[in-house]
Amino acid sequence: MDEQRSISLVNGSVSVIMPVYEAAAFLRTAVDSALGCSEVGEVILVEDGSTDASLAICQDLESVHPRVRLIRHEGGVNRGAGASRNAGIGSAQLPFVAFLDADDYYLSRRFSAEHAIFSAYTDADGVYGAIGSEFHDEQARTRYMARFGQEVVTVHSPVAPEQLFSALLGGIKRFGHFSLDALTVRRESLLRMPSLFAEDLALHQDTDFLLRLAHQSRLYAGSIGEPVAVRRVHAGNRITSGQDMAPHRYRLYTRLEHWAVNQTMRREDCRRIVARRVYWDMVQQEGRRAAILHARHFIRHPWIVRWVAIRELWFSRLLGPDSRLARALRTITWRCFGDQGSFL
Repeated sequence: MDEQRSISLVNGSVSVIMPVYEAAAFLRTAVDSALGCSEVGEVILVEDGSTDASLAICQDLESVHPRVRLIRHEGGVNRGAGASRNAGIGSAQLPFVAFLDADDYYLSRRFSAEHAIFSAYTDADGVYGAIGSEFHDEQARTRYMARFGQEVVTVHSPVAPEQLFSALLGGIKRFGHFSLDALTVRRESLLRMPSLFAEDLALHQDTDFLLRLAHQSRLYAGSIGEPVAVRRVHAGNRITSGQDMAPHRYRLYTRLEHWAVNQTMRREDCRRIVARRVYWDMVQQEGRRAAILHARHFIRHPWIVRWVAIRELWFSRLLGPDSRLARALRTITWRCFGDQGSFL
């Protein structure tokens, strides 16, 4: 057995990576929640050029707690969450790595399922679970629920590690997803990845990373019914800012499509990535002229007509959402092709 694989999760064996940016109001609670877990041997604070009191709080926490380490980007500049997590992984010294956003916090049972799974499955590269939500105001709740529809972020059923990548892409409808805050992974598995977090993505670095990790690693479901961490949802979250996500999602799936070219995967999974890139391309470009240009997608990828979300969006943009012809085409194509893809 590989020496690294013989290492089980024990007290003091987890490095927690915490990017810190403009998080002064929440930072102490986040760090205390990680230090409250006996499995955590070090908390690595990656200060990312904050303009509030975050740096001073990080320095104070490091001086008080032996398990807290502070690192900064060269010159103290802001480089984003992706670069900060990469720096933290590079600095980690323990066999397991977990993540925590500086405005979130762990619950006391954060690593309970990991003990059993890493002991039972020597092939396990990582374990994922569920996280809950704490809303700081009603506006944050409204925006969050409009986007996600439920307070607990989780997958709805356990799947074998080799099925996880496809399930996250929509191979299992309404499968759900999991958050970085609920992921524990062997450090050696991260070091095997050709690249870690995409520093060129302003948003969705976590989605890109988790999909690629699920493809190359063996990740097992842990506590997916009960949250192991809590996401604070407040006005400062980009996730509830009301920002148009279409351009960011288009860049995400364009990047994944380029990555998929060099991977061995099922044709259906590759097509799901392409379909999502096409869909978000169409979402961000409105008008009939754009719809005419988007006909190239159906020419280049004829199979894409089987994706109801794409073809109905195209009919609406080309002919008008309430036109009689658009409604007729929706009915005809549904009877002919149904829906072989999901964006949920």
